[in-house]
Amino acid sequence: MSRDDGLPRPPPDLDQREPVIEVLPAGAVFYRFHDRRYSPFHFDRSANARFNAGDGGFGVMYAAVERRGAFAETFLRNVGNTAISEALVGSKACSILPLRRSLRAIRFRGYGLAPIGATASICSSPSYAAPQEWSRALNAHPQQVDAILYGSRHDDEQLCLAVFDRAKDAFEDPAVEGNLLALEWFLELMDLYQVGLLATDDGGDQGSASMAAMLPR
Repeated sequence: MSRDDGLPRPPPDLDQREPVIEVLPAGAVFYRFHDRRYSPFHFDRSANARFNAGDGGFGVMYAAVERRGAFAETFLRNVGNTAISEALVGSKACSILPLRRSLRAIRFRGYGLAPIGATASICSSPSYAAPQEWSRALNAHPQQVDAILYGSRHDDEQLCLAVFDRAKDAFEDPAVEGNLLALEWFLELMDLYQVGLLATDDGGDQGSASMAAMLPR
């Protein structure tokens, strides 16, 4: 089932299908960049991210299995840019989120796609309309999963999580890393993706400001 954009929508019998569920064990850790002024536990109810509800019916928090995936989803969103704003980097922290309990996630990738009638295009589409339909349908599925496990649009080797707000209790207190430009692993990721640092002058760089505005916490 698809519409004019060619992207598959949740099939009418999705509730009767058995999705592939990955059980992520207690003690596993995930990574998330966020506005350093706020808690990392932000379950977004806006329509401004891929697997958000779209209608505000529930909140979603995004994280990645590796720092690399979190970096890609935060700092590589402006496709084609070869520099990231110093001001943007300075506004972010990276939190390490350990699981207090196991997390049940629908595998929205690889062999998990066909059983539910999905394709990987949902994870790379510039439009959020179809992904948000999938999020609402999977959130309502009788399995009552905690999250969607999917491939990053900006680095398809990386796995990311869209965590539903019913799983707020799944995480321990995070370790928070700030001052990112002083961290060797952060500089190594900049080198890996071949992105430089765009300095912001005292008057405020308009391009940097625009870039920062596009990135939700």
